[in-house]
Amino acid sequence: MRKADFMDRLRNALAGLPSETVDEILADFDEHFRVGLASGRPEEEIALELGIPEDLALAYRETADRTVPSPAAGAGPAESVASPHREDGGEKAARIVFAVLALLFFDLVILLPLLAVLVTVLAVLWAIAAVLLCLGPALVIAGVAFSAAVASPGLLLASICFGIALLALAILGILGMAWTTRGFILVIRFLVRLHIRIVKGGSAA
Repeated sequence: MRKADFMDRLRNALAGLPSETVDEILADFDEHFRVGLASGRPEEEIALELGIPEDLALAYRETADRTVPSPAAGAGPAESVASPHREDGGEKAARIVFAVLALLFFDLVILLPLLAVLVTVLAVLWAIAAVLLCLGPALVIAGVAFSAAVASPGLLLASICFGIALLALAILGILGMAWTTRGFILVIRFLVRLHIRIVKGGSAA
C-alpha cells in the first residue's frame, strides 16, 4: 500500500473525530513515513509495518476519551494520543535477542553438527574420486610394463580394461560430486539468507 492510499484510508476511518485530533494523528503518521523514507525504506514496507488503517483508527477512537480538549474548547493544549503502532524499545531489543539466541541454539545443536558431517562426507568422497582418477592411468601403465616384461597379452588386456574402468568410475564420481557440492553450496547460501531474514524480522521496528 502506498502512502497516499494509507493516509486516505486512515483519514476516512477517523471521520467523526475532532478535526484537530484527526490532523494530529495524520501528522504523526506522516512523520513516521517521512522518517522511514529518509532511511531508504519503501512506502509499502512502512505501511505494512504500521498496520491496517481501519484498525488503527479504531484504536484511536477507543483512546480518544483520554485526550484533553483543544484550545478552541477552552482548555489547554491537546495531548497527543498514544500511537498504538509504536513499539517500545525494550520490546524490540528483547525480540532481537530472542531471534539471535534461537538461531544460535539451532545452529549449535542441529545445524553445525549436520553441516560438519556433510562436509566430512563430501571430503571423503572427493578423496576417493581423486584416488580412482590417479589409480586408473597408473594401473594401465603398470599393466603394460608388467605384461611386456612377462610377455602376457591376456594380462595386458585385463590391466588396460580394469584401468579404463577405474578411470571411467572416477570421472563419473567427480561429475556426481561436482553436482552434489553445488547443491550443498546452494543450501548454505539459502541458510545464510534465511538467517539474515530472521534477524531482520526480529529487528524490524
